[in-house]
Amino acid sequence: MKRRDAFPAVGELIVGTITAVNPYSAAVRLEEYDRLGMIHISEVSSRWVRDIREFAKENQRCVCKVIKVDEEQGHINLSLKRVSKEEYDRKMSDYKSEEKAEKILGDIGKKFDKNLGQMYEEVGYFLQDNFGSLFKAFKIALKDKKLMIKKGLSEQYADAISQAAADIFQEGEVEIKCRLSIASPKPDGIAAIKKALTDAEKEGVEIRYISAPAYMMKMAGTDPKKTEKKIRAIAESILTSIRKSGGEASYELVY
Repeated sequence: MKRRDAFPAVGELIVGTITAVNPYSAAVRLEEYDRLGMIHISEVSSRWVRDIREFAKENQRCVCKVIKVDEEQGHINLSLKRVSKEEYDRKMSDYKSEEKAEKILGDIGKKFDKNLGQMYEEVGYFLQDNFGSLFKAFKIALKDKKLMIKKGLSEQYADAISQAAADIFQEGEVEIKCRLSIASPKPDGIAAIKKALTDAEKEGVEIRYISAPAYMMKMAGTDPKKTEKKIRAIAESILTSIRKSGGEASYELVY
């Protein structure tokens, strides 16, 4: 996969492949960037490391956290031990989705007699810059093709992407995510928040705590518009419940 940016950001999770293992470090090829990174032996595990090869092997696919970037020297320091299981699972899921979207981008390119590199230059980087990733862009195209045109994408590419998105999601489920911000200064505020979220989960959504005051709510469905409408209604219900109890709440859909 490709990204326009030459270097990842500190704190970013990246998917990599270990290309070499030395006594005190491992070299990693960053799959989303045309770069190599390095994991020091002190960053491979929270446990005592007797032999780095117990935790890092050549050709091993891994998820690392970027802990230092020196663009002048071209050095990227990575960590395995700072990646939680939840972060690993989420990043690998996102990466696989992006791989799928990249393949579709390449297939669209064939219709225009363009190779994948040309499609990235003409479309792919635009989608990443404006929507965060190719996969997110495809999901948005399914619901709002006109938004892509408003952002500056040509109508012919917007049509092709919208059709490809319909082909991808027509038989499978789509997932709509919603970020909640919830807080309450009341003595019983925690109980009120817990009740509002528990009631919401009974409606078929999954809610995960991020960090105060943020929560992530998601819902899967086969009809994107109906699923979005329902998750909005559930979010509004949570907001009403929290505000009635004296707290503050807001939400936004995450694309």
